[in-house]
Amino acid sequence: MYNLTLQDERGSLMAKKNNDHVAAILELLHDPNFVQFEAEQTAPTIFNAVGRTHTETWHSALLGWLLDPKASHNLKNYPLQRFLLLMANNQVTSHPAAFDLRWLLTFVQLDEANVRPNEREPSEVRVKDTGRFDVFIDTLRFNGDLPSPWQEVQILIEMKVGAVIDQGQCARYIQHIEHQMQQQILTIPVYLAPSKAFVKDTASLLGDDRWIPIHFQDLYDEVIEPCLQSPNISPFGATVLNEYVKTLRYRLKGGSPLIINQRDKELVWQLFNDHQAAVTMFYQILADQLDDQKSPIQPLNATNTTAKFAIRIDQTVFQAKSMRDLYQQALQYLDQRGLLEHLPLPIASGSKRYLLANQPIHQAGNEFILPANYRDYYMEANKSHDGGLKDLGKLLSLCGLRFEVL
Repeated sequence: MYNLTLQDERGSLMAKKNNDHVAAILELLHDPNFVQFEAEQTAPTIFNAVGRTHTETWHSALLGWLLDPKASHNLKNYPLQRFLLLMANNQVTSHPAAFDLRWLLTFVQLDEANVRPNEREPSEVRVKDTGRFDVFIDTLRFNGDLPSPWQEVQILIEMKVGAVIDQGQCARYIQHIEHQMQQQILTIPVYLAPSKAFVKDTASLLGDDRWIPIHFQDLYDEVIEPCLQSPNISPFGATVLNEYVKTLRYRLKGGSPLIINQRDKELVWQLFNDHQAAVTMFYQILADQLDDQKSPIQPLNATNTTAKFAIRIDQTVFQAKSMRDLYQQALQYLDQRGLLEHLPLPIASGSKRYLLANQPIHQAGNEFILPANYRDYYMEANKSHDGGLKDLGKLLSLCGLRFEVL
């Protein structure tokens, strides 16, 4: 009788617990924020309505429109200023002809910058035996003389949305840049692509470290979102940019979006704060039911001994279970070789976060979410797989090193 009663009590408790979980999940599913979040993931856009979601010429035309100071968005040179700042923050090169782009930001006048394609000149710039430039910027004026020997500065932007990186194409552009240098024209190359494309350092991936790598997420965070928040943006400009943001969020054939926008982040955090029990239950059920090859997530309490990262720096192979583990190993390796002590700390990886610092605090005063440290060197490890490797490549480039993914 006692055993039967105890068994009944346990069964009753388990049933109550399951009912609580079901109630929590149902509450989440019927939350207006969740309904809105789900609807926004498949919201139609002008781009996908006409079958041009990942057509690069459409993306380059829109970027040209955005960066054009004379465009109908009414933002004047503000988008181009933001883009140049992003270029300066992402620049990592040891080429003797390059100079710090922060100087350019200080002395450049952008009102008369000629950005093509644009609303008045929709055709892209083409150079014989070189190819077509997705976006090309020239007619940059300066207060004062340019650093010797340059008489002119131009910006060349190559964009890839779905296609793979073409090193042959990159090499042709670099040949064009070398030819321009003989005429005292400095052409700065920028490579804009999804974050998953940047799996190696710039020199290994693109053939030359003069290329400035920019993710679409960078473009959204540092250029598009600030433009959308500007009080000067025209109604037409806001409509076009909002449609473009929806296009960048679009998951082609179930794949990854090019960006995660601010609205998504805010909704997810709000849902997590309001329904933590249900979200955790979803997480645990999916992790238990899906095998490792199919599941994009791991159980909260999983102990995974398999290396998630395997890279080689020089002749040394590093295997790590997490981004934090990888960063800590890399910092130890660099410090033991004396390659960190001469770096000017802190080093920014953007306008909001530090790449490397001597304390785990970002520019705005917020603490690192997941600090990786060795001795007094700190890196933020709360990053995506691709973004984390990109930042590691940036740090290694500052130390005169490269890495390859194994």
